[in-house]
Amino acid sequence: MVVDSGLLYRVYAADSIVGYGVGTSVLALFARVSGGIFSEASRNAAQIAATQTSTNDDHTDTTTTIQQQQQRGENSSNNLNKPAFIASRVGELVTGISGMGADTFDTLAGSIIAVVILAEGDTVKVALPFWIAASGILASAVAFFFVKPRNHATRDASHKDLVWTFYEGVLVASVFVVLLSAVIVVPFFDN
Repeated sequence: MVVDSGLLYRVYAADSIVGYGVGTSVLALFARVSGGIFSEASRNAAQIAATQTSTNDDHTDTTTTIQQQQQRGENSSNNLNKPAFIASRVGELVTGISGMGADTFDTLAGSIIAVVILAEGDTVKVALPFWIAASGILASAVAFFFVKPRNHATRDASHKDLVWTFYEGVLVASVFVVLLSAVIVVPFFDN
């Protein structure tokens, strides 16, 4: 019995790419769950900090008061001096970032898998999404060096300057991804 090696390769490649998809989904799940764990830990830290900083005369729960103020949309500047408020905000932010990162990673892996499956065994088309994803990593590394405020020596950067700094990094990374993708695609596809 003669087995076609090309067919055998495609069967194992399909199994491997399905494993890659399942692995990324599980990793994204754990990233999302760990964000929830961090949020719960920060909530507990906020309660501990509230009980440590409250006096014996004032029996109100500082954490509940801070959560009620946040629900009403109050963000007074005196809350920034309270450890419970800071711990609560850090927990919320880390949970949000972890969830968004997990969703982005899962979507990226799913799109790579879709392109590989649509390539139907063509080596160049299978490799292309991986090369473009690698160009994104290189572009991010280059853009990292462009993310610094204009007047970073004086430490007097305004919010607008800081936001523009991040936009600048995104623009540099986007330009580099487009250029590197063109460099990658042109040799693969002659026409």
